[in-house]
Amino acid sequence: MRRGKAQRHIWVDSICINQAGTAAALHERGGQVAMMGDIYSKAVQVSVHLGESDAASDVACAAVKSLVNYFIGAKLPGPQQAFFRRKHESLADDVLAARPEFPYGKLHGVFRLPWFRRIYG
Repeated sequence: MRRGKAQRHIWVDSICINQAGTAAALHERGGQVAMMGDIYSKAVQVSVHLGESDAASDVACAAVKSLVNYFIGAKLPGPQQAFFRRKHESLADDVLAARPEFPYGKLHGVFRLPWFRRIYG
């Protein structure tokens, strides 16, 4: 995460958001969560620590990188336009057509990690 001597601003939601179950913490958490969309939308880069890697997660991450590179190479519009560019076909259909060898089972394992199940409220 270090970049030499360059200054870097880091917002770590699991540290910046009070995790206690008190009324005051819940109130504070509501304010922090309300800012998350703005914080993430203005971020130059977002890094997520999902935990220790294993063979399956390594395969899944490599496959996602390959898929991203495919769509970048195809010169599709931005992610939102790519998602909505056709009314009758979903992004999943595009992915299946583009990369039928994609290891979906391993990716499912990554999406079952705790970070993806967090709920703030």
